[in-house]
Amino acid sequence: LVTPALLGRRVAIAVSLALAAVLACLAAAVAESWRFVLLLRGRTTVLPARQVAVSDVAVAVTSLAALVISALAILAGASAMAAWYRAATARAGLRPARTPGDIAARFLVPGWNLYGAGQVVVEVMHLVSRPVGGIGRPAPRWMRLVAACCWIGWAAGGALALTVAALSLASMLPGDSLLRSNQFAADL
Repeated sequence: LVTPALLGRRVAIAVSLALAAVLACLAAAVAESWRFVLLLRGRTTVLPARQVAVSDVAVAVTSLAALVISALAILAGASAMAAWYRAATARAGLRPARTPGDIAARFLVPGWNLYGAGQVVVEVMHLVSRPVGGIGRPAPRWMRLVAACCWIGWAAGGALALTVAALSLASMLPGDSLLRSNQFAADL
């Protein structure tokens, strides 16, 4: 049985980790931007070794932090959504159609998560706002709009990540590739 207090804690942890992931990703973007500025400056001047080393450490640390915190946020989000799903089905007097493992897979399996996570979120939204015993009303339009925007953002973020990964892998192909850049050379 999922108590409201437990559900609230799980959701609060997931939201807190998601916000921390946003901050960590912003820090990583700033560090990478600084590295790029140094790369551009390094084309015409000799840079102090300490400054370059600090930039490298900043990129490595912030990138690792962003990766770890983002992974924890996704795990916490999947856990919170599974608990929310169980609570919503219990409230509606229904037997859950999805197991916690099904829900976790829809959040954690790359590719499938671009579609499956949205399915679960929409189902929970409809279960939570479903009239029970004549009490309640369908999900308000603003809630459906927020869910749609989040789903589109999730899918767009996944598509961008796949694009960056594909470009990164393509730049490693042998031969004279148009994808070779100063950044690629600097990363070697």
